[in-house]
Amino acid sequence: SAFSALQTAYRQDDGQALRLLLAACHDGTLNGSTHKAKTIEATFADLALFIADGGQGGIPDTRKLSSASLKTNKGRQAPRSPLLDALVPWNRFVEALDGFRRDCKIFLYHALRDYARSRLSQLKNQAGVIGFDDIIDAVHRALTDLPDAGLLLKIRKAYPVALVDEFQDTDERQWQIFERIYRCGATASLTLIGDPKQAIYGFRGGDIHTYLKVQALADHRESLDRNFRSSQALLDGIASVFQARHAQPFPEPGIAFHPVTAGRPGKTLLLGEQTAPALAFFGPGCSQSSTIGAARRVCAQQCADAISELLNQSRQGDATVQSDERQRPLLATDIAVLVSRHSEAALIQNQLQLRGVAAVCVSRENLFEAHEALDILQVLHAIEHPGSDHGVASACGGLLVRCAMGDAAHTPDWQAMSQRLVCEGPLAAFGNLLDAARQHLLARPDGERRLGNYLQVLELMQSEFNAAHGGRHYLDWLGRQISLAQSAGSENSARPRLESSKPRVRIMTLHQSKGREFGLVFLPFSAIRPSSKSPFARYFQGGQRCLHLDADSRDADIKARIANEQASENLRLLYVGMTRAKFGLRCGWGRVEGLAKSALGYLLLPDDAANADCCAEAVSGFPYSVDSTRIEALPPAPASESTMVIPALRSLPVAWRISSFSGLHRDRENAFIRPADDEAGALPMPDSSVFKGADFGNALHRVLEHAQASQWPGGQASEPALQQCRQALIAFGYASDI
Repeated sequence: SAFSALQTAYRQDDGQALRLLLAACHDGTLNGSTHKAKTIEATFADLALFIADGGQGGIPDTRKLSSASLKTNKGRQAPRSPLLDALVPWNRFVEALDGFRRDCKIFLYHALRDYARSRLSQLKNQAGVIGFDDIIDAVHRALTDLPDAGLLLKIRKAYPVALVDEFQDTDERQWQIFERIYRCGATASLTLIGDPKQAIYGFRGGDIHTYLKVQALADHRESLDRNFRSSQALLDGIASVFQARHAQPFPEPGIAFHPVTAGRPGKTLLLGEQTAPALAFFGPGCSQSSTIGAARRVCAQQCADAISELLNQSRQGDATVQSDERQRPLLATDIAVLVSRHSEAALIQNQLQLRGVAAVCVSRENLFEAHEALDILQVLHAIEHPGSDHGVASACGGLLVRCAMGDAAHTPDWQAMSQRLVCEGPLAAFGNLLDAARQHLLARPDGERRLGNYLQVLELMQSEFNAAHGGRHYLDWLGRQISLAQSAGSENSARPRLESSKPRVRIMTLHQSKGREFGLVFLPFSAIRPSSKSPFARYFQGGQRCLHLDADSRDADIKARIANEQASENLRLLYVGMTRAKFGLRCGWGRVEGLAKSALGYLLLPDDAANADCCAEAVSGFPYSVDSTRIEALPPAPASESTMVIPALRSLPVAWRISSFSGLHRDRENAFIRPADDEAGALPMPDSSVFKGADFGNALHRVLEHAQASQWPGGQASEPALQQCRQALIAFGYASDI
């Protein structure tokens, strides 16, 4: 066997090959960039263990050490020995073995996928549940695979006109459904609305290539050339970035960039008497190259410094937002920081907290993944087992008990807590402990969030209260929730809520920001190309969307396609982030490792050039801040400081809903959504009409969801239609005699 031949050659070698190679390294025979003495010694040490273990364990990498692969300097001859010659067939065997294992892994992946689909379907049938994808699949099969003319005619008759919004986030299945209903057979009207520049949900199944294919089929096309969000100065700045070196920056044919004009007078940020630039850059500078880690730290610090300084200026009356003839102070809620990853969001939040700036991360974090849930679980263990030294020690080592015992203020009475837990529930049992810990908790930079998480976990536990339950019930329930939250793909929707009504800077990912708007947007890491650690990658080939797993060097063409898809989506992500701003945009820029491969580098730099001159020249037409002066922490906000009233959020008990593709997948974190200017339903309205704002809009949507053409003859509402209108208005807060 291959191993026996290698084992024999190794035992007969008696260290000769290693000595020859080390001597060749020292006298300059071997190429120093390819062969290093330390690496050779480490490889032979691994080889010795591999031989001694009878070929068990990991196979050492000897590809560079065979007599056929040694690289020598010019005029030198490579050393030879029986062992080095024996490594040639051994390396061929290892290569073949790797290929076999790879083929087995691919086969296993496909078998696992097929099994998972079948098993998931069985589990859903057993549980009597159906998901949104199942609904789409069922309709698709009914209309295409097994054509049901009756269903098609019923849908077309009920909805003779269809408007599909956010169509850039569609996929092939959904398009085939609409095509079958509205483009095959009788005349019907289908209007598709979308912006391919904002197609950023490829990882959720959105297929930009389907949009582009369908776009070419349109009988008529209209474009919107006015923007009702951003100021003209900001729109001009964004256009100058995207068209700096490319008239059409998006690589896909069919995605065009057209400068737009402001549809209304925009807002302006004033610093003193001067108008602040609509678009500016900041970062580590262009004189020296920075590693990604160093650049990320510098950009986070500068971003936090800039926000802190702006809010300090606002307190002093020197930072104001002007709209028409009115001015108001710049508020923390005007500012948003958009990042690629949740770890970057945490970095920004930490930097802002160090400067006394209140900030909240709009994240997908599960409440039961938070430290506070585990802390409460440890306290429950101590309550249930007060005689366990280990359990009590674990509880006392947690943040909650440590804060409660600060300055010897409170020592938990485990027996009393156990009695109250059984008789009155978790909130009562933990009441004294929380009261004692409150002062020390709130002294921490993240104290409000932690206290809020403690209370929210306890409130959810209290909803499980039943006097017939013992304390063990809560221990088991919370342990189960924590376990579910940590499992892959968990759909547990318990999200940490906003810990305070205090005005806060919002931090969120670029994906979460889509559909929202903010006054001043910071993109601190826009010069850093986002990286993905997922083994799954998507690409488009032969008119089909493909998912690839574990691409390696043998998949060169596929890796190139994957890289192109990722670069295109990163460019669209940058576009989404930049267009969230109303009056101000601040982007990170600098000579960062890999700058040319970032979306912003692609737009601003000449082909793959990232030297100091090119880096500085790229932003020469914009303000660029390099030196960052540390800003002192903000003093506590005065009690009168406030922001717009955020409308209360409703959760209506409906069993189903009609939604867009984006809506089906949108993150459930809605606590920080701020309505657009024309939807601020909680603000006093100067117009006396009550039929406007978010409440009326929601009621109108409710009517349209249930409307039947037969109930609106000639465009006039019949009595059933009027009754539907009344019910919808009442459901959204209007008087019963409306």
